[in-house]
Amino acid sequence: MLRELIKAIRKCADEKELHSLFEALLTPSELREIPTRLEIVKLLRTGKPQREISEELGVGIATVTRGAKISSAEVFARIFNNP
Repeated sequence: MLRELIKAIRKCADEKELHSLFEALLTPSELREIPTRLEIVKLLRTGKPQREISEELGVGIATVTRGAKISSAEVFARIFNNP
């Protein structure tokens, strides 16, 4: 099923269409949560302490710790090192 989601995302012609797809598929809460998760990983990769990230973003330390477990993944190096 994840494969079908990836196919749908790749078929989007532009950012506007991608935004519409996400709005159709995700709840408002999920639309806020996913970018926050990415921001957690981005801040972790800069070396910012987990406690500071938790306070800055208003999320629990467990959420930040979850991000720490994946922040070293190669895909994030490509995402955050190429603007």
